[in-house]
Amino acid sequence: MTERDLTDKQRLFAEHYLQTLNATEAARAAGYKGSYGTLRMVGSRNLTKDNIKAYIEERIKPTIMQTDEVLERLSEQARASLGDFLEIIPGTGFARVNMEKAADKLHLIRNFRIKDGNIVEVDLHNSQTALVTLAKIHGLLTEKTEHTGEVTIRIVEVPADDSD
Repeated sequence: MTERDLTDKQRLFAEHYLQTLNATEAARAAGYKGSYGTLRMVGSRNLTKDNIKAYIEERIKPTIMQTDEVLERLSEQARASLGDFLEIIPGTGFARVNMEKAADKLHLIRNFRIKDGNIVEVDLHNSQTALVTLAKIHGLLTEKTEHTGEVTIRIVEVPADDSD
């Protein structure tokens, strides 16, 4: 799908939709006219048109994280420790960020704060949450429901259909 397969207005709609993920707003920004309800209908209808859908999907494809990458990231979060980023300064009780160690692992940091000009607080993504998510993906955690009480099953015989 190329831009040539779209009208100028459809291309504008698709580009605005990719920015906002709001079909009504994308329709308005692309130059469609009408009330909120009309723009909502136009936006919804545009998202069902094969050429617009294909263009949007083609533009999104390079940005979508593949399954392998998702599992790899979750595994890295589950295994991460502050030792991946810090080195202890001997005899001081302090640590410093080792940028060489940290360079390829910055995605493991959820948040950091600098306090009092030189104290850095680092929060990593929750490893327990990553482990639970991985366990669910791999089917290691299943919810079981136990039923106590009486269950009645009624079997009904259905006569054969002789009309064939």
